[in-house]
Amino acid sequence: MIRLPIAIYPVQHSLLKTVIKYFWTIRSDEPFSIHHKLLPVGNCDILFNFSDPITYISKNTEQQFRRSHVIGIRHQSCFIRQTGRLDVLGIACFPAGLYPFLRIPLEELTDRIIEADIVFKTVMASLEDQLAIAHHTTARLAILERELLRRIEPQLLPPQVISHAARQIRIANEPLNLLQFCDVSGIHLRTLERMFARYIGIRPKLFHRFARFQQAIGYLIRQPALTLTNIAHECEYYDQAHFIKDFTAFAGCSPSQFLSERRSVKEIAILL
Repeated sequence: MIRLPIAIYPVQHSLLKTVIKYFWTIRSDEPFSIHHKLLPVGNCDILFNFSDPITYISKNTEQQFRRSHVIGIRHQSCFIRQTGRLDVLGIACFPAGLYPFLRIPLEELTDRIIEADIVFKTVMASLEDQLAIAHHTTARLAILERELLRRIEPQLLPPQVISHAARQIRIANEPLNLLQFCDVSGIHLRTLERMFARYIGIRPKLFHRFARFQQAIGYLIRQPALTLTNIAHECEYYDQAHFIKDFTAFAGCSPSQFLSERRSVKEIAILL
């Protein structure tokens, strides 16, 4: 099995720390050949590609990106293909972290991968050129933080109730009681749902399904000896049948097939 080296870098500026989880890079001068499954996650990413084109393949479409692009929240997995040398810089946002930069409802990006200059307009071409010339990761990250600080609109930062709800959903051992949460937070459920669609891109119940799916993926990869019944219990699924149904909807295959194929990016990634 090939191994994909991914280096993680912390965000430096305090304002950016509220919306960006980390920066990451994939770099290799040795020839690589990737054709692996990209699983759904509960946040958006921005990628800057300085190597050979990246192709995303879903059921009915195939998209190729030579430079920067934005990956919205996806309901289903897709395949990613890239060959040759690798030089990719990424921004991993918090669930509601992309909104203050794009200034558009993130539900418009759901299930879409688009060229970054479509949403960032003219600023992206200049930023791409600066990053390409810099080459070294330290210099690139300094440039990136500087330009992100110029782009961010502090008044568009997600309301505290959205960040709190997303955090509670991710860490909860069982589905968050949204009605109870809304009552305590002084907000109507419909309002919370609209805010999730605007700032994150999906509704709270689907966001919870994403979080539970990611937890299940972690168990499958790190603790393959666990039975599916054990994983269903640990992730608070009603039963094994519900777990398999939900998993298949997101991964495009059953948990058993997932383990036998070993075709996901998450399985070949090595964090440096």
